[in-house]
Amino acid sequence: MQDKEQMQDKVQTQDKEQKSKPAFENAAFAALFLTVLAVCFLWGGARLLAFAVSGRQVNNAGAAGSEVALGAGDTLPVGETLSAGNAPLSAGLRFLPSETTFTSVFPLKFAFLEANGAISRFLGQREMNDVLRLSNDFITLRFAQVPEETLTAEAEAVVSFADALSARDIPFLYVLPPERVLTESEAYPRGYESFENENTVRYLSVLSANDVSLLSLEEEFADDGLSREEIFYRTDHHWNIDGAFYCAGKILDWLDEEDFPTDSALRDPVNYERLLWEDSFIGSYAQRTGVSFAGGRDDFSVLVPKFPTAFSDLVTGVRGDFTDVFLHLEEAGIRDYEVTTYAKVFAEGVHLYDNDNLDKDEGISLLFIHDSYGYPVIPYLAVSLNTVHLASAYDLEAVTDRVLSEIRPDAVVMMKYPPFHLGHDEYFQVGIE
Repeated sequence: MQDKEQMQDKVQTQDKEQKSKPAFENAAFAALFLTVLAVCFLWGGARLLAFAVSGRQVNNAGAAGSEVALGAGDTLPVGETLSAGNAPLSAGLRFLPSETTFTSVFPLKFAFLEANGAISRFLGQREMNDVLRLSNDFITLRFAQVPEETLTAEAEAVVSFADALSARDIPFLYVLPPERVLTESEAYPRGYESFENENTVRYLSVLSANDVSLLSLEEEFADDGLSREEIFYRTDHHWNIDGAFYCAGKILDWLDEEDFPTDSALRDPVNYERLLWEDSFIGSYAQRTGVSFAGGRDDFSVLVPKFPTAFSDLVTGVRGDFTDVFLHLEEAGIRDYEVTTYAKVFAEGVHLYDNDNLDKDEGISLLFIHDSYGYPVIPYLAVSLNTVHLASAYDLEAVTDRVLSEIRPDAVVMMKYPPFHLGHDEYFQVGIE
């Protein structure tokens, strides 16, 4: 009898220990979590206070400014900046930053972003931070419908620009990159609405009706059997090096047709070596959702000539071979949420390139008006041309009569990716008549 009572006491004691142990563990975990959270908030608050007191500008391009950045991004007109939540008060004192600004300096923010993205993907959610995930793991923004009157006026501005060049006997070509995402495709989630394809079709109809010379790469890629997965990044709003190289070749083909012959061997991919950084590129969309939601990073690559090259940048004064002048390879392969590898690797900004390999008296001078889609195209144009003048597609007013008379281009090519331009009248103000 006594042994039985001792056994029952022992069992009751073990039951109490087992019941109290989870409670203790839960309390300890909660205390640890709250401590870490408090440290994070205190550290973030201290940094924000330091920014406010010192008057230091907090960079929001990856947070609040990202909505604008995707429209212009690393191709904003010279002098335009992004800021939010930190308007100046006086003499270095600023308003306390907004919630978005707070997250831009919050410690471990990318760990939280990845955790949130992984959970969202696990739960089957299609949209996160305004970024939509397709069934083929492409991620993208959704675009509003541009009013007909606005769209027509913007297209007519391009028509006016083309007519002004025609009056000066300067051949003009409008290059249209293919749509990165087709909203009617099987990969596009049902129940989500976006108007980038419709906007582009209506815009192009105005250009076509007015006989603007168009190069539709949508049709060219389809004719050559190239898929979107082959020419675009999954996690970024740009095309990859293969899409850009292909585009440069088609522009050079057009120049041949306009009686400005170029060497076809210089645009043959067999004469280039591919430098590849696998699983390294976190595109602009993945920077908003985390890599887990996006389904992984992209590969990043460039094509480098196997033949000797020599170039001069008459704006920066840089001289050297292809990689010296056009590429910043030290920026490639950096797996960083805040590094815009696409823009960093290619020489973004305003440049004037001279090809020192070609005869100065017989070479071709091209004015290339471009947005960020043009960054990786420029080097492969410059290989075949004497001189490449660059202008921003976000600032057509800068292309004036004076500029044209000074540079005297043999031809002008404009490349604007419509989804990020349409609806922004300021990008269609023309500087020549």
